Amino acid sequence: RSYGRHNALNGVDITLRRGEILGFLGLNGVGKSTTMQILSGALRADRGRVAIGGHDMVRQPRLARAHLGYLPQQLPLYDDLTVNESLQLHSSLHQLTGAARRPAIERARARLSLNDHATRLVRHLSGGYRQRLALAQAIIHDPVVLILDEPTTGLDPAQRRDVHALLRKFSDQRAIMVSTHILAEVQALA
Repeated sequence: RSYGRHNALNGVDITLRRGEILGFLGLNGVGKSTTMQILSGALRADRGRVAIGGHDMVRQPRLARAHLGYLPQQLPLYDDLTVNESLQLHSSLHQLTGAARRPAIERARARLSLNDHATRLVRHLSGGYRQRLALAQAIIHDPVVLILDEPTTGLDPAQRRDVHALLRKFSDQRAIMVSTHILAEVQALA
């Protein structure tokens, strides 16, 4: 991926398998977020190929994204929605309808300990609960691949441990890629 004459990424080759947590470590500004955006389909690569669950991100974007949960560095939250409304919105974006929607919302809320906050407006959530909600949105459709761009930014040490434990639990049935600039985080997860 290039931006004008600046070559931001070149020669990146990543293979991630179910049951793995890949720590993507690097300093700020070296291309971690750009890589994550390309892998998620949020940004198009100038050249190369991305496949998620065996589906090409350019030729079969819907199928590729159906297997993918993505948490960008900038949280995709709407302050005027409640936690439940946010999860309903994201369940519909992932085409969960009818009988599948309610259990998916309940499961995501429970996994991220959001049940006590279901009717709260997003604007009234602490930073840690905002991060939990964004992660719940990313997993609502039970994807097999999770791409998480600095998922513990702004969390206190106890909240970080909770997210780490949750990701380790998720990794049994999923492939997870976590970017960070914190070596200890990679050591704790990968």
